[in-house]
Amino acid sequence: MKSLRLWIGIAVSAVCVYLVARRVNWPSFVTALEDVRIGWLGAGMLASAVSVGFSGLRWRHVISREAPLSRREAFDVVAIGNLANLVAPSRAGDLARSALVARWKTVPVSRVLGGVIVERYADVVMLIGLAAALWFAVRFPPAVQAGVLAFAAAGIVAILAVAVAADRLPVIVGRLIRVVAPSLAGRIAEFLRGVFTGIRSAGHLDLFAGTLGLSAAVWAFAGAAMLCDMRAFALPVPWYGALFVLLVVNLGGVIPASPGSIGVYHYLALLALTVWMSDTDRALGFAVVAHASGLAVTTVVGLSSLARRHESLFGVTT
Repeated sequence: MKSLRLWIGIAVSAVCVYLVARRVNWPSFVTALEDVRIGWLGAGMLASAVSVGFSGLRWRHVISREAPLSRREAFDVVAIGNLANLVAPSRAGDLARSALVARWKTVPVSRVLGGVIVERYADVVMLIGLAAALWFAVRFPPAVQAGVLAFAAAGIVAILAVAVAADRLPVIVGRLIRVVAPSLAGRIAEFLRGVFTGIRSAGHLDLFAGTLGLSAAVWAFAGAAMLCDMRAFALPVPWYGALFVLLVVNLGGVIPASPGSIGVYHYLALLALTVWMSDTDRALGFAVVAHASGLAVTTVVGLSSLARRHESLFGVTT
């Protein structure tokens, strides 16, 4: 299944690369890259690093009841997880992050994974809130409008489903699996109980308000990084255009793509920028550099954390 998803993602990325490449005048694209303002680009990379720092604080807050972490531990495990997401498909970094914390703190990995799910719920809330804030200020392209509405509906249904079925789902799944694989039914049901225990612990109201506050900081600095990258290319886009691009490329996270979202990120960034500009060459220059600078921050920070923790990337992704 993982192999199939990987090949589907590679195919989707290849199609996106083709769709982008056929619209670009390459000499003009090179000129756009030559005109980039390095100071703004550096500021964007710094804002990306700060966003990772707040992600570490959020993770420490979310998992505090199951596995207390120091600020350094939380930062390192998030940085390592981000790096794993970059090189492995299907959000493998989230699983790697859960496995690392479970090993460091000797807690069930299922409960830690429940904390990851709560983080994702917080990001869903942030994305829906961002879309709502931009809805009347930006003319959403039809494809983006449909994607936002579908994502919002799916996110709300997922949150409600967990709230309603948290106690029943492990029992139901256990009974279904017992029909075809009796030896696995008990273990899978127990794993699901651990996941939902972790969700209830991390998602408790007295914690979730802080999770949302830290999530807002994560997204704010990610938006600041996007704005700085736009300034590096002097794009004729209002400041809130950076938030719109951030919204659209994050919506693309649900689309199967190659590791690093190559092609998909660039296509979606160009789609978002068509609201304000028709200069595809400069828009692609921005998308390539913004994506590459984000990858560079993730790689440098992630490798530093791996070295500090004496871990290997192969070890945390297998």
